[in-house]
Formats: sequence, structure tokens, C-alpha cells
Amino acid sequence: MDTIELLTPTFHIALYLALLLMLLIFSAVVSGSETALFALSHSDIQTLNAESKPSARRVVKLLTKPNYLRYTILIINTLVNIGAVLVANDLINQIVDFHTHFIVEIVVKITVMSFILLLFGEMIPRISANDSPLEYSQKIAKVITIACFLFKPLAWVGIKIENAITKKLEPQDKNVSVDVIHDAIEITETNSPDQKLMLSGIARFATMDVSDISVPRVDAVSIEFNTPYSKALEIIVESGFSRIPVYKNDFDHVVGVLYIKDLLHHIDENDEFEWQKLLRNPYFVPESTKISNLLTEFQSRKIHMAIVVDEYGGTIGVITLEDILEEIVGEITDESDKNSSQYKKLDDNTFLFEGRTHIGDLERILNLPHEFFDPTKGEADTIAGLMLENNNSFFKQTDSIIIQNITFTAEQVKGFQITKVKVLIDNASDI
Repeated sequence: MDTIELLTPTFHIALYLALLLMLLIFSAVVSGSETALFALSHSDIQTLNAESKPSARRVVKLLTKPNYLRYTILIINTLVNIGAVLVANDLINQIVDFHTHFIVEIVVKITVMSFILLLFGEMIPRISANDSPLEYSQKIAKVITIACFLFKPLAWVGIKIENAITKKLEPQDKNVSVDVIHDAIEITETNSPDQKLMLSGIARFATMDVSDISVPRVDAVSIEFNTPYSKALEIIVESGFSRIPVYKNDFDHVVGVLYIKDLLHHIDENDEFEWQKLLRNPYFVPESTKISNLLTEFQSRKIHMAIVVDEYGGTIGVITLEDILEEIVGEITDESDKNSSQYKKLDDNTFLFEGRTHIGDLERILNLPHEFFDPTKGEADTIAGLMLENNNSFFKQTDSIIIQNITFTAEQVKGFQITKVKVLIDNASDI
């Protein structure tokens, strides 16, 4: 019976070793990049946004498409590891002749390659990347960006297959949809329209994102960090709000929230007073956060305001506890609200809205299904944005557009901004 024997080293062994080392290094870089990129916190992304280096911009851009990034890394890792296994197999064959000992050969090759790939291709690079994800991600951003471009078609196929499988495996008819609940509420017999409005608000509550109801940044009252105290007081008095975000340079860099009650003992101070020392830490939330989850956070943290940010770390608006509660109970007004109503009902089918009214509020007021405008709203959050999203040019006063059997007319236009919109439900039976 033939025994296992070591073969005489040849020049080919050095080539195989060099190739295997190169593949292991590449596998380590890719594995480390996955850990580093997906370990970045919101504050890390804000730091990258503030930098002007190309590497920082590349990292931010990569994270805007996490699915493509994830699949690109998976594809590269798979190809590299397969290549490493094939090279290692030939390398071992150049060193050892197992003859007829097939089981021993298989065990040895699997053990050796598993140990090498796990230790040098996975564990060490992931531990290293996790220690300093910000620096690591910037170092490998260029390589991963090129890889994402090269493997984009394969990544697209992978995403489509995953979506198809996920859709196929999703439980069918296990949960009642929000639209079904909404329809049930509509046919419920009740003498109180307010009850229907509240029930509809509860039905929508669990599915709505903070971006659906947050106050856009252009409408949010805020104070620049270096504003003199007297000017800050003017802004506070005019706004009538009890909490105001404070930013440095621009609204993308919110540094704190000013609670008006903290100023009560300093009303008579002059402009030398350093009111900035009274700021409280801001609370940031992604725009995709569900308002039901945010309400829980508000309760646990005992706060009433959050700064809403997009995937780039830029501020898109603010949201308060009152905004969330209004989704259930309807508009809440108090003595500090001035002309707070965002709409006026002209007749059964015609309404006059503020252009900045959120699309979610429009759907609720018109008793439309939640996400009714999703197929046509694109990136828009407000009625004015919805109109611009579906038009090829800016609106002039009295210009109209029909979106899903609803006519939107620009009643008031200031510059390029639509400030008042008349909404006519052309054919309620088709909606």
C-alpha cells in the first residue's frame, strides 16, 4: 500500500505561495471593509460629511446604497475565497502526494484552508477594522468603489433574486393591511367624524416614518449659535415655541436645543450673556424611523423634540411630541398658535392647503389610504414638492396639474415657491 510522501520542492511552489498570499491579503481587505463600513455610527457619518477629502466622500456615497455594497463585498469575498481554495489545493498537491489516501487528503486540505481563511481572511482583518472603522473605511473606499462599479450587474441580479425569494417566503394574509383597516373604519357607523379621524390615525400610526410628519428645515424655527442674546430673544418671542434648535454655520450642523424655560432667570441679561451655555444635547433620528418607535424614545428619554437627518447626515427637519400626537387626535392648537391650520375646506370636494403641508397630512385630511401618493411623490414630502415632482417646470399662479384624479392648482406663488394650493377631488369614486 502506497504511503503519504513529501515531494521535492519545485519553482512552482513559490509561485503558488505568492498567488495564495495575494488572494489572502485581498480577502482580508474585503472582509475588513465590510466590518468597517457597516460599523460606522451616525456621528461617524456626520464627521465624514464635514470633511472635504475624496476618501470621506467616497465612504458616504458607498453607504447610500447599502444593498449594492453588501452584495459587492459578498461577491468579491466568494470569488477570492474560491480562488484561494483552488490555489491551495494545487499547492498542497505540489508538496504532498497522498496516493490512495483520499479521506486523509480531504481532511488535511479542508482543515488547512479553513484555518488559513478564518484566521487571516476573516478574524484578524475584522478585529482590526472594528477597532478603527472610520480610518479603515477611508483607506479602502477607493478599492471598494471600483469593485462596486465592476460588479454592479451581478449585485443587481443578487438583489432581485433576494427580493423575489423574500416576497415568496413572506407569510400571506397573516396580517390585516392598514388599507383594509382604513376601509373598515370608513364603513363603521358612528355619529362622530372625530372618532373616525382618530381611529384612522391609530391605524396609520405604526406604518408612518418621521419624514412623513416632520417640519421641513425651511419651515423650522432655529437660532444660529453666534446670535447675540437680544436677537435670540426676539426670535424666541416671535416663534412662541418652548424649544428651539441651535446650529453652527448652517442647519446641517445642529449643536443643541434651547429650552425657553432655562432662560427665565436671565431675561434681563445684555448681549454679553453667554446663552449658549444653556443648550441641551440634541437628539438625532434617521428619517426612516417609525413614529411609533420615536414616541417610545421620547417617553424613555423624557424629551419632546428630535432632529431628523437623511442618509448623508444632513438635517431635513425637526419633529416634536406634538407632531406625533396630532397624527392620532388631529390638530392640537393653543394660545401660542397663529393661523396654525394648514387647510380650509371650501366645499365637499375642494380644499385650500398650505404648500408646505406634508403629503401624509394631505392623505389623512382627504381620507385617502396611507401611501396613496407613494407611486407619484418621488422624493417629495410636501404638497408643493409633490406638484414639482410631477411637473417639468416651475408653477406660475393658477397653473394646475392632475395627479391620481386630484387637481392641484397653485393659488399663490412667491418666487419659485408654491405657498397656497387648491386641491380639487375630480372624481371621488375613482380614488
